[in-house]
Amino acid sequence: MWDVRTIPGRLAGEGSQNPIVRIAPGQPGVSYVVFQTFRQGFHYIEAARSMNNGMSYSVISQVAGPVGPLAQVDGAGGRAVRNLVWQHFAVQPVQQRLLVSYEDLGRVYATTSTNGMSWTSPVQVAAARPGRQFQPSIAAMSARMAVLFYEQPPISGADTIVVGASSPNGTTWASYEVTTTPPDGSIPFEPCPSGDGSAPGYFGDYVGIVPLALPTDQPASLVFYGAWADSRLGCSMTDRFTAVHHHTVGARFL
Repeated sequence: MWDVRTIPGRLAGEGSQNPIVRIAPGQPGVSYVVFQTFRQGFHYIEAARSMNNGMSYSVISQVAGPVGPLAQVDGAGGRAVRNLVWQHFAVQPVQQRLLVSYEDLGRVYATTSTNGMSWTSPVQVAAARPGRQFQPSIAAMSARMAVLFYEQPPISGADTIVVGASSPNGTTWASYEVTTTPPDGSIPFEPCPSGDGSAPGYFGDYVGIVPLALPTDQPASLVFYGAWADSRLGCSMTDRFTAVHHHTVGARFL
């Protein structure tokens, strides 16, 4: 049996979605939730904390906002895709530092906190790249953190790629194109949207990343593994909700 816990909003009628919960290692009974909210016409990211083994949560800070995530991105077959998932959350082991990545106006940012109460100034993780970036996923090991996200060109009509960025401190970042294409050249590589095409489809948070190292590993062995969904092998229809899903592929990167 599961117990349901409600995180109270800052204002009456505040809507929220896409909560991500993490337990802080080494802090008995402490867990955090970072989630999206929408109020008075604007998007925000909030942090809540439980000090009693998840029995109750209270909002302790506003991580970012107001932010303006892209309303739509390009999908396979020339269809538009609604962009509903635009933030992700992790806890860095050993340091127990909280990490949040999010998208604002087509750029991916990262911010960190030692206690969830105050957050560093957001930093673009791939500032030199000109494309539209969306759906970030963040992870960390003790010596390094990394973000994985989709990127589309500034102007519609070209292929999507997957980009990884990593940092030793959350301030300076190096980015890499993680995506590879077959030997026969570039192919359409867009998100597969759900629905029948009569309206913009839905594309969930289909990007994930994990560290392939123990907290005690040295920097020389630090590697991340990212996985994502795309249309390089085509889109396939399923029975449920007439959704179009994807093939999942992945790659290692530092």
